[in-house]
Amino acid sequence: MNDYWYRDMSGFGGGIEDVRLGNSMFALALLGGSVDELRSDGRVVPENEFVFNKFTADVRVYDLPVLHGRLALIGTLSGFDGDSLETIDETIEVKDSGGWALGFMQKYRFKSGGYNQFVGFYGTGAAENLKAVMTQPTGLDIGNGEDVVNVDKFRRLLLLNDLVIELSSRVSLQWTAVYRRLNNGQNTKEEVTWYSTGLRPTYHFGRNFNIELEAGWDYTEQKDADSGHLFKITVAPQISPAMEALSRPALRAFFTYAKWSDAFVGQVAPQSFGMDSQGISAGIQLETWW
Repeated sequence: MNDYWYRDMSGFGGGIEDVRLGNSMFALALLGGSVDELRSDGRVVPENEFVFNKFTADVRVYDLPVLHGRLALIGTLSGFDGDSLETIDETIEVKDSGGWALGFMQKYRFKSGGYNQFVGFYGTGAAENLKAVMTQPTGLDIGNGEDVVNVDKFRRLLLLNDLVIELSSRVSLQWTAVYRRLNNGQNTKEEVTWYSTGLRPTYHFGRNFNIELEAGWDYTEQKDADSGHLFKITVAPQISPAMEALSRPALRAFFTYAKWSDAFVGQVAPQSFGMDSQGISAGIQLETWW
């Protein structure tokens, strides 16, 4: 339910996939990342933002029959040649780096519909962010008295569980939990930890109309910096084409209440909520994908 790509290998390159390897499949891709001027989703990168090209080799062995599900084992090697950023006051040198990442994705499908997927990754250096381009790690201050960024010091640990299940013909349920620990390589404020969990039950009144209730909680802590939580709850009646979770397209109205720690006052949607520690949001959404 956290709408973010925890691993994103979108980029330019090529490779092979679905090569039979005993009881599993094999894939290999060589990626050059997307150009420095574009994000992987096609948006233009603002000038002097921390986004750089790198080279990545991505290897996967997948469809391994493990624990009544399917397991994927993934290895990544990335190389970055170094670059620089121009700020108002100074030039920031971003050091070259080689890095690696290892991970797994275990997916079990329920007979009644839905699945549970458990994911774990550890990344270092240029491969730390689990992406095909270099991006700025959470909590890294650019131009704050330090004129060198040592990419080799970057570290990331990610554990994630994603559950989607049909409990009955009328009740669907989603649940997610995330633990992410990041070291951005700074002398101070280097460690950033994120805990997140949320639950989304859906009741289907008929084939096309249902109502969702979602509750979520996030807690972040950073060494020598602000730590705190955000809690939110949403009610959303919606129209969708089928009586199942994640049926799309979906047209919904939503009403959300959120409350956050005093440490984050002025940092959560400041244009809307200013110096408040809680807020309400309501609207209409149309969501689809293909």
